[in-house]
Amino acid sequence: MAGVTAVAGFGLYWFQPWKLWQDETVREALPGTATTAPAAPTAPGAAPSGS
Repeated sequence: MAGVTAVAGFGLYWFQPWKLWQDETVREALPGTATTAPAAPTAPGAAPSGS
């Protein structure tokens, strides 16, 4: 009985079935990268182009 328990424990440790449900994907942007370019600054006193 102790041998079966030891083999089962070793099998669980070796195959680690709980890792099937773990997501370790990292989805972070690299530092210093911009996804969109910043808008050009408007001149002081200029009317906004959206009106």
